[in-house]
Amino acid sequence: MDRNIKQYLNKGYEKSVQMWGCIHYKGPGAIAFYSGRLNGDKYRELIREPLGDTYSKLDLSFTRTLFQQDNAPCHQKDDNHQRFFDLLDIKKLE
Repeated sequence: MDRNIKQYLNKGYEKSVQMWGCIHYKGPGAIAFYSGRLNGDKYRELIREPLGDTYSKLDLSFTRTLFQQDNAPCHQKDDNHQRFFDLLDIKKLE
């Protein structure tokens, strides 16, 4: 079992493990674990560090890589959501 998963389980979240992750043709990206429901603010806070780590690890260009999301409620477009991606210069697949 992955070390990060074991650390998360040891924190008392044994009943439910939720995670965010990403993949790229250059390889797997970072994984972030969380509990509870995500709203837009929590989602952006959750992905900020692992997304940046993934872009660095895989030597990706923010301006040349498209970020794709599903239609989960926390991905819904609002001013803060769009501003988050604009500030990081991340292009999204619309």
